[in-house]
Amino acid sequence: FASPDKVIETMISKIFLFGNRAVKIYKWRKEFFGDLSDISFRKSFIPEDFFWNNTMSPQIYTELIPYKTKDGRWVMSKIDDANDFCIVMNKIESNNTVTYLAERQELEPGILKDLTKTILLKQREITTARRKDLSSMLNKDLREIEREALEDLRSWAYIGSDYISKEKTDCVVNRLLTILDNPEYITWTKKARKSALIDANGDNIIIGTDKSIQFIDILPPKLNWRVEDEAMNIGRVAADVSAL
Repeated sequence: FASPDKVIETMISKIFLFGNRAVKIYKWRKEFFGDLSDISFRKSFIPEDFFWNNTMSPQIYTELIPYKTKDGRWVMSKIDDANDFCIVMNKIESNNTVTYLAERQELEPGILKDLTKTILLKQREITTARRKDLSSMLNKDLREIEREALEDLRSWAYIGSDYISKEKTDCVVNRLLTILDNPEYITWTKKARKSALIDANGDNIIIGTDKSIQFIDILPPKLNWRVEDEAMNIGRVAADVSAL
């Protein structure tokens, strides 16, 4: 690649823009979901990140490039020999996220129907492809998965205690934890179908100018966030739309 037109820096990555393409490189730093300064973690996390996103949006996530240093230069390599990876993406044609459209009352019922169908079918595709890797979670009791997720949510929300008090976080999380012991809910979880779960928050879903549905950054970073009740994202999208 030549010099980038622009560099966008996020908390955990840098994105280099070249015309209609973007190249994403994760920073070498320790994060709450894993140690990105450890090459062994990078070799497992970054290819997985590409696989999930490429499965959801192959028109955006086009290539995973492994590379290594040779004679003081970066050169392409095989994954096993790689010192690092970059993810190559096509630039997105639209900035119309589900959040943006919902806030303006511009989400059409047909789009929502297509969105939920796409999420379910793609999640099943990922489940089939990654069944072995996700087996520890797929074989776990759903209530235990949700209990762990809620405690993670508590810890995560504490980071933003300047905006949401710890008391309010505890009130919400503790109330949700009681639902897990509700007999009606226990019966439901025994019938529920577990599946790979994408991060389907409204900012990660983009409606194209042609009404196509595109996804970005959908890999839940922690393994225990990657499996849930298959219907969870239907509820998540519905809650986002209702609230916004």
